[in-house]
Amino acid sequence: MYKYKQKRDLETMIEFATGGYKDSDTEPIPGAPSGFDAIMFEVRKAVGANPIVQDFIDDFKHIIDLRKNAAAALLILGFVFGLIFGAIFSSCGKSRKSERAQKSKKE
Repeated sequence: MYKYKQKRDLETMIEFATGGYKDSDTEPIPGAPSGFDAIMFEVRKAVGANPIVQDFIDDFKHIIDLRKNAAAALLILGFVFGLIFGAIFSSCGKSRKSERAQKSKKE
């Protein structure tokens, strides 16, 4: 694949297409979109033009595409902190009255 970096007029583009491309920089041809890319495309279509969500999706895609170890670390840390906070908040939600009522029923 050849990168076109010249002017966007008809004569220059015809010259590039008929042989001028040989003097330009080459790049590898990108592979077919992955399943993840297809899902992200559908999400972007559904979200629309919301710039905040679009920035979040771009950052997420960047992490998944280029920083796979960081994505795994974030997933593991999120799971661990979720367990910790879940345990803390579930113990805070119990009232002492319900504990006393259960103890009195046992006796």
